[in-house]
Amino acid sequence: MDKIFAAFFVALMMCPTTVSARNEVIYGDDNRIDYSKAPAPFQKLADSVVSLWDRKSIKEANGQPYLITETFERRKGLCPGETFGQQPAGAFCSGTLVGEDLVLTAGHCIKDESSCATARIVFGFNDKILNNGMAVNANITDINMAGLWEYDMIPLKKGEVSNGVTVYPVEHNEIYSCSKIIKRHLGEQHTGMIGMAWDALLDNLDIVEPDYALIKLDRKVTGRNPLPIERTFKLNEGDKIFTIGHPSGLPVKIAGGAKIRDNSPENFYLTDLDTFGGNSGSAVFSQKTGRIIGILVRGGTDFVDDSEKGCRKQKRVSQDYGKGEAVNRLDPLLSSIPEIGVKKPAEAKQPATVPSQKVSQVKSPDASTRAKPNVKITNPF
Repeated sequence: MDKIFAAFFVALMMCPTTVSARNEVIYGDDNRIDYSKAPAPFQKLADSVVSLWDRKSIKEANGQPYLITETFERRKGLCPGETFGQQPAGAFCSGTLVGEDLVLTAGHCIKDESSCATARIVFGFNDKILNNGMAVNANITDINMAGLWEYDMIPLKKGEVSNGVTVYPVEHNEIYSCSKIIKRHLGEQHTGMIGMAWDALLDNLDIVEPDYALIKLDRKVTGRNPLPIERTFKLNEGDKIFTIGHPSGLPVKIAGGAKIRDNSPENFYLTDLDTFGGNSGSAVFSQKTGRIIGILVRGGTDFVDDSEKGCRKQKRVSQDYGKGEAVNRLDPLLSSIPEIGVKKPAEAKQPATVPSQKVSQVKSPDASTRAKPNVKITNPF
């Protein structure tokens, strides 16, 4: 009992930094790479990954929808030269298509039916859109309150970065709404110094409730394949993994070079994935099977202050630093997610519409990945 009180006291003293439970960090080398730099099989997986936006961050002008963004540097007050600092940021979470109209994400990303109603699920937010940016001489709040039609939109030249707001065109058929929550769980989040310290203590003791959401879209998705869930593969410490999502609301990133550190907690396992806030809800994949094995939900502190420069930097630590990034297990959701490539009894004599995925060899993508693929995947869908 004395040890519990001592741990609670430590948590109380540290709560301003430790309770940022949904932040993440870079471990060792930065293994995040852009969509266009990833080998084709990883791009195929990324095509089924979604970014979650507030409906206010998507506006139309002359019938054309636009994503409203700021540069990552401006949005987070980053020091010049930070990785991806000049890329656009705007999404608040990530998710993955796991059924013809089902998206898997984190429970803290879609909190209730109200947040479901205001969320917009967008496919195709990757670095290939960067050449289509339009500079807007306004701030995001003004645009959210009014509309793009009140401002001039000036096309950016290739490689040019707007000092203010940049908008990117997106097709209507790439934007979906959340129609309802199929299944969701998130443990009670306490407020105040004592409550936050209590949550930090439970987190330190690995007593954390599941954090997941399965949502139904307003219509069936076209042009994208739902990704399969791993249902039989037993996870072990040391297993190699990768994730695909939208760190800090950026265009999609593939992050590999990681492994499972600790597989002992009941509701989650700990990893050394290079992820950030915005990666919340990202699918985590087994490098052995290429299937989804969890949902990224929380981790360490994202940014550190540079007091001399008066700006912030993305936090970088050693590969084995701290507890690591938490990935929620999928067991509570398996019965609600259809099995891909499995014949239903009534369809026993018909071929499955989506063949099972086979991965004969997968090497995790890293920052040095360029044109030559470093993966070999047969029949990925």
